[in-house]
Amino acid sequence: MILPYRYFAVCDWISEPGVAETNALLALARSDIAASDGRQIIVCPASESAVTVHFEHLGDAPVGGDDAWDGDVDLRVECPSGTIYIDQPSALAIDLEDALAAGAGTYAARVAWRGREAGDGHEEYLVQMWRTGPVSDATLAELESDED
Repeated sequence: MILPYRYFAVCDWISEPGVAETNALLALARSDIAASDGRQIIVCPASESAVTVHFEHLGDAPVGGDDAWDGDVDLRVECPSGTIYIDQPSALAIDLEDALAAGAGTYAARVAWRGREAGDGHEEYLVQMWRTGPVSDATLAELESDED
């Protein structure tokens, strides 16, 4: 998929991060390329033009790094509904409804990139996610209190 904005986020449909949380995470992602607060992953491309994003759900952690990518960072995010989307400001969300075959849980994520330094408009990102355990009790309690 091609995304036309200066950052994108991977989020769970029922875990709505607040504006203050998103802004704080965005500041961190701008310096580190990608960051997570456990509720969402934000990635900040270098390109002023559209970037390509690939998504993969894995059964287990990938073995080693992939030389086809210039760099990567490992993160953690909770997905209490097991359905995720890619969010970007001023554009419709991109539903990745069937992306997490393992369903609800805590996921490790690896965000890899290439083409950031080239400046030729061919910047790409790979987001790989694999389930590492259940959703935390704290997140479940927070979601239950939001329902009240």
